[in-house]
Amino acid sequence: MKNHTTAILGINGYKNSGKTTLIEQLLAVLIEKKLKVAVIKNSHHQLSMDTSTSDTSRIYQAGADVLACDGKSVFTMSHSNDSFPLDRAIDMLGDSYDLILVEGFKAADIDRAWLLRADEQNPPADIKNIIITLPFTDNRL
Repeated sequence: MKNHTTAILGINGYKNSGKTTLIEQLLAVLIEKKLKVAVIKNSHHQLSMDTSTSDTSRIYQAGADVLACDGKSVFTMSHSNDSFPLDRAIDMLGDSYDLILVEGFKAADIDRAWLLRADEQNPPADIKNIIITLPFTDNRL
């Protein structure tokens, strides 16, 4: 990863711990304060941003990797079985943000907040760089 000036914070926890809810709450506050924020989301499910009959999908289904853009948005679809490294995603975003929030990528070497589920008392011992542990509540801000 290149040296970036952008602050990076992981938002981690197990499924249904409230990661997306917290990110939504943080975004509302940060954007109101005029900060430019990006979110990198790691998903264990195949992402789909296009209909199966669109030109983009047809080209992908024909075997090509696709980078689609509409002037404002960029979306890539790859047939590769290799995982997309967090470092590459951060490098792609560059230094044009005040903060990058990262949901997922639990093994990455970044500072992170760990969100506990209602039935948990402590984060797992094997997760590194936890700078704050947040108990399960409706509002964690």
